[in-house]
Amino acid sequence: MHLQLKHDDGTRTAYFGISDFDAGDNETRLAFHSDVGLDSDRMFRTEEGAVVTGISESGYNKEGAFETIGDLAIQDETTVVVAITDRYPWVEKAVRMLEQDEDFDGDLEIIEKDE
Repeated sequence: MHLQLKHDDGTRTAYFGISDFDAGDNETRLAFHSDVGLDSDRMFRTEEGAVVTGISESGYNKEGAFETIGDLAIQDETTVVVAITDRYPWVEKAVRMLEQDEDFDGDLEIIEKDE
């Protein structure tokens, strides 16, 4: 799932590879897929911020993911966090393309999948 949070200071965080979320009063509990390379005690994360977008990633192809992730990552005051999961291989391919792009200067954090 692709999820965007807007924080009180006006910044945004865009997540890709989220399994589920539960939005509360200006905080959101995120759940990552089980094949994401996080310890079991880190599979859930509560983040400050209001949900502004929640979209299934199943509608993306590699090019769509590349454009969406790349466009978000270069926006001022936006951080993109991509949790690599086997459920969305096109997202991983898009991220690898961005990593190899010498001109890409976006704010991108990658959580590798569990091997």
